[in-house]
Amino acid sequence: MLLEFSHIIAFSALFVSGLFDVFSEKGDVPSVFSVVAVVAGILLHIGYAWSISSFTPIFWMLGVGLVFSLYGWVAYWLGMWGGADALAMTVLGFAAPYSVSGPGFIHGLSLFVNIFVVSAVYAVLFAFYRFLKSKELRLGFFSSLRENKLVVGGELLLVVLVSVFQSSIVYSLLSFFVLSVLVLLFHLTRVLEDVEMSTEVSIGDVEVGDIIDTKGLDLGRSRERNLVGKIFQSLDGFLNGLLSRSRFSVVEERMGYSEIVGLTEDELNDLKDQGVESLSVKEGLRLVPVFPAALVLTDAGVTIVTYFTLF
Repeated sequence: MLLEFSHIIAFSALFVSGLFDVFSEKGDVPSVFSVVAVVAGILLHIGYAWSISSFTPIFWMLGVGLVFSLYGWVAYWLGMWGGADALAMTVLGFAAPYSVSGPGFIHGLSLFVNIFVVSAVYAVLFAFYRFLKSKELRLGFFSSLRENKLVVGGELLLVVLVSVFQSSIVYSLLSFFVLSVLVLLFHLTRVLEDVEMSTEVSIGDVEVGDIIDTKGLDLGRSRERNLVGKIFQSLDGFLNGLLSRSRFSVVEERMGYSEIVGLTEDELNDLKDQGVESLSVKEGLRLVPVFPAALVLTDAGVTIVTYFTLF
């Protein structure tokens, strides 16, 4: 009963956080719900361990909790998602680290996989919804395909080559369809980020913490390396600059710096003093609803991991 209660608390906290993420104007999510769920999850798992006179449930909870938290916060530091998403990973790791039947490896793995599966479906549906809704996005998408026709053509040619070598005509057609959709979706998301995921806002309506496009702005600070950039810098120093002089330098340029910039109060006041009238405020994909959905699917036994374990 203690484990069931912990899962219920995790789902409830994430569900409420998801509502804030989706329906608040800027996706502001109070952290109190997630913090309460983490504390409750730890206490309930300690209670469960006490009830069966074993430290094993605590070790499992701590191990899975730390792994989920580490991934969530590293992804946050890399600029892959927001703090609410990282905190949601912490909730799942400490409040639902294993199934209600007790410690085990499959539940945590299934939950981790389901987060990415649900995220992918969520992102596709979101992009398709925006594509149907926005004429500007549709025009931008088709314009992007025309401008990059050689690249797109090369990608589709590679898709054809991969599809031809499948074991049957059914698999060939299925591979061609799926891979072609993925290629088009990749180009759609690039246009979506530029066209739909940023809004020009009067500086009077901009708030501290908003994510802005820093291009062309004088914020008085230099780009800071993220975790990937720091690792690259260390390796490059060890190899006497070999990496930065090679083609691998593109890794640092494209992945070594986070382009996500949260505006500070001093920076906002400085921009006002400079006479800046408007800023391009970026909107991220609101992912928090993915986490309670993934938990429900995992607890219900719906996961592709199950099919792999059958063979």
